Amino acid sequence: MRIYISGPITGTSDFRERFRTAAERLTKLGIDFVNPAELYKTMPGAAHVDYIKVCKSMISTCDAMMVLPGFNDSKGCMAEYELAKKLGLPIWLDLNSTVPKYD
Repeated sequence: MRIYISGPITGTSDFRERFRTAAERLTKLGIDFVNPAELYKTMPGAAHVDYIKVCKSMISTCDAMMVLPGFNDSKGCMAEYELAKKLGLPIWLDLNSTVPKYD
């Protein structure tokens, strides 16, 4: 199983730490994941629209999505969330749930 981590990035100063914490939790559980917060390493200076395009492609390679707190206040996260729903992916609000918060 591969999980896409979705959470607010634009306009936040602590996104790297929040995504790193989620990634560490998944690693401890032996779960493979995709961490879009690391894209800046391979796409420095890319436009927001370019990040969104890549993230949508990455979601399509995953089996589920885990959303971080505040995702519903982010336009990018909500676009990712809608794509995951369209693809029929389970959406985890945390590591103990596979029930989406929003339908």
